[in-house]
Amino acid sequence: MVIDSSDNNPFDEVRDGGMFRIDQFRTVDLAEAHSSFPELKIEKTPTYVVFDYTKEVFRSHQMEDLFEFLHQF
Repeated sequence: MVIDSSDNNPFDEVRDGGMFRIDQFRTVDLAEAHSSFPELKIEKTPTYVVFDYTKEVFRSHQMEDLFEFLHQF
Protein backbone atom coordinates (compact mmCIF):
# COMPACT_ATOMS: atom_id res chain seq x y z
CA MET A 1 0.00 0.00 0.00
CA VAL A 2 1.38 3.39 -0.93
CA ILE A 3 -0.13 6.29 1.01
CA ASP A 4 0.92 9.80 1.94
CA SER A 5 2.99 9.71 5.11
CA SER A 6 0.55 12.17 6.73
CA ASP A 7 -2.46 9.91 6.11
CA ASN A 8 -3.81 7.43 8.59
CA ASN A 9 -3.49 3.88 7.37
CA PRO A 10 -7.09 3.02 6.45
CA PHE A 11 -6.28 -0.67 6.19
CA ASP A 12 -5.19 -1.13 9.84
CA GLU A 13 -8.70 -1.78 11.14
CA VAL A 14 -9.40 -4.34 8.42
CA ARG A 15 -6.10 -6.18 8.83
CA ASP A 16 -6.27 -6.18 12.62
CA GLY A 17 -9.89 -7.32 12.54
CA GLY A 18 -8.92 -10.51 10.73
CA MET A 19 -11.27 -9.97 7.80
CA PHE A 20 -8.72 -11.23 5.25
CA ARG A 21 -5.84 -13.67 5.25
CA ILE A 22 -2.76 -11.56 4.63
CA ASP A 23 0.67 -13.15 4.88
CA GLN A 24 2.66 -9.95 4.52
CA PHE A 25 1.63 -6.33 4.61
CA ARG A 26 3.70 -3.24 3.92
CA THR A 27 2.86 0.45 3.81
CA VAL A 28 5.23 2.95 2.24
CA ASP A 29 5.03 6.56 1.16
CA LEU A 30 5.47 7.61 -2.45
CA ALA A 31 9.16 8.50 -2.08
CA GLU A 32 9.99 5.08 -0.62
CA ALA A 33 7.92 3.35 -3.31
CA HIS A 34 9.96 5.14 -5.98
CA SER A 35 13.30 4.31 -4.38
CA SER A 36 12.59 0.75 -3.20
CA PHE A 37 10.21 -0.46 -5.91
CA PRO A 38 10.85 1.57 -9.10
CA GLU A 39 9.72 -1.34 -11.25
CA LEU A 40 6.15 -0.88 -9.94
CA LYS A 41 5.94 2.59 -11.51
CA ILE A 42 3.65 3.96 -8.79
CA GLU A 43 2.71 7.54 -9.62
CA LYS A 44 0.16 8.61 -7.01
CA THR A 45 -1.29 7.84 -3.62
CA PRO A 46 -3.09 5.90 -2.50
CA THR A 47 -2.11 2.87 -4.55
CA TYR A 48 -3.03 -0.62 -3.39
CA VAL A 49 -1.03 -3.47 -4.92
CA VAL A 50 -1.55 -7.17 -4.19
CA PHE A 51 0.93 -9.88 -5.12
CA ASP A 52 0.68 -13.63 -5.07
CA TYR A 53 3.91 -15.52 -4.57
CA THR A 54 5.25 -14.68 -8.02
CA LYS A 55 3.61 -11.58 -9.51
CA GLU A 56 1.29 -8.62 -9.14
CA VAL A 57 -2.35 -9.75 -9.26
CA PHE A 58 -4.23 -6.55 -8.42
CA ARG A 59 -3.74 -2.77 -8.44
CA SER A 60 -6.15 0.05 -7.66
CA HIS A 61 -6.33 3.56 -6.25
CA GLN A 62 -9.68 2.81 -4.59
CA MET A 63 -9.90 1.01 -1.25
CA GLU A 64 -13.38 -0.25 -2.12
CA ASP A 65 -11.95 -2.06 -5.16
CA LEU A 66 -9.26 -3.61 -2.96
CA PHE A 67 -11.85 -4.88 -0.48
CA GLU A 68 -13.95 -6.33 -3.30
CA PHE A 69 -10.91 -8.11 -4.68
CA LEU A 70 -9.92 -9.49 -1.26
CA HIS A 71 -13.45 -10.71 -0.56
CA GLN A 72 -13.12 -13.05 -3.54
CA PHE A 73 -10.65 -15.22 -1.60
